[in-house]
Amino acid sequence: MYEDTRRPLKGVFGQTLIKLTYSSGGKQHEKEEKKLHPGKKVTILKRHLVNKFAVSDLCDKYKLQPTVFYRWQKEFFENGASAFTRDTMRQKSEENDRIKMHSGSIK
Repeated sequence: MYEDTRRPLKGVFGQTLIKLTYSSGGKQHEKEEKKLHPGKKVTILKRHLVNKFAVSDLCDKYKLQPTVFYRWQKEFFENGASAFTRDTMRQKSEENDRIKMHSGSIK
C-alpha cells in the first residue's frame, strides 16, 4: 500500500527531491525521486553533445541512471523541432486574434 508523502526538498544540483513512503509486506520503505528543472536537463545534455563529456561521468556527477540520460536525449531530439516553430505558432495566434476581432466588428 502506497502512502504518498511527497515532501519537496532541494538537492545539491538544484533538483527537486521527492520522498515517497510506502509499505510492503508490513515493512516501511522510502524511495527518493529526483526531478530536475528542464533547463538543467538541457545543460547536462549539452555537456555531453557539445563538450564531449562521457555519459558515465555525467551520470556519476549528477547521480543519474544512464537510462534516464538516454530518455532525456531521446525526448530532446523528438521535440527539438518545437524550438523552431514557436514564432510560427505565435504568428498564427496573432493572426487568429486579428480574424476574431475583424469578424466581431463586421457583425
